[in-house]
Amino acid sequence: DADFGVPALAAVARKVLQLAFAHGSGTVGAGATYFPLRALAAADPVPPGIVPTLEVESEFDEAQLQRAVRRNLAAFLRLDMLAHGRPGLHMIRTLGPRLRIFCADGEQPDWVGFALAYGAAVLDIRRPLNRAQASLVADSDAVAVITPAAASAVRPLLDAGAGVAAGSGFQMGSGGTCSMQTAALQLVREGGLDIAEAITLSTINAAHALGVGASFGSIEAGKRADLLVLHLSDFRDMVNFTGVNVVSKIIQAGTLVL
Repeated sequence: DADFGVPALAAVARKVLQLAFAHGSGTVGAGATYFPLRALAAADPVPPGIVPTLEVESEFDEAQLQRAVRRNLAAFLRLDMLAHGRPGLHMIRTLGPRLRIFCADGEQPDWVGFALAYGAAVLDIRRPLNRAQASLVADSDAVAVITPAAASAVRPLLDAGAGVAAGSGFQMGSGGTCSMQTAALQLVREGGLDIAEAITLSTINAAHALGVGASFGSIEAGKRADLLVLHLSDFRDMVNFTGVNVVSKIIQAGTLVL
């Protein structure tokens, strides 16, 4: 097994989290392969605000994947729908963790149906969907996470009755950003949402997409006190600050972290 240097990796994770916090994210779905996730799990303390996700590559090691699941290294297994054959997909499905599925091939119209058939809990939407695809998502229990590059997909999905959340798309290809404020405003400009809808998709809906909605994502008794304070007198003014970081303070679990 490779030695990834636990303290160094934890330090990198904290820097990435600080960047995310500074631009309006309190919780991050962090994707990595087996060894970095193992090292992160060994960090003391584990940086808060991370939902670990194991990236399942096309040529994955089955025994390693089983070890990762057995050791609870990840809340999700994330994979490209078209990078795996049916035997591999069947094996992955039986492991237990929730599946987060995307499709790198934007010309493949059947990927949504295949992903749902294999039990996808979350679909990373990188391009607008057609009406049939939106209906399939609406008829399922899966949450569609809309990245900025696919902002125009959000209204048809909501109108169809699908579960939808906003994602930053950071390091997930074209259009990604580390700023949730930017991602939310993209849904307003290109997706036809009002700012309240965009904030809902970026907070409580996003928390449910990460599987932590019972403890995060809204200000309620019994939930963690994760709060974002903005340099605004009214949240509706956010639409007038495109390209400007209006984050003032980040409070995580009741503690000021930024």
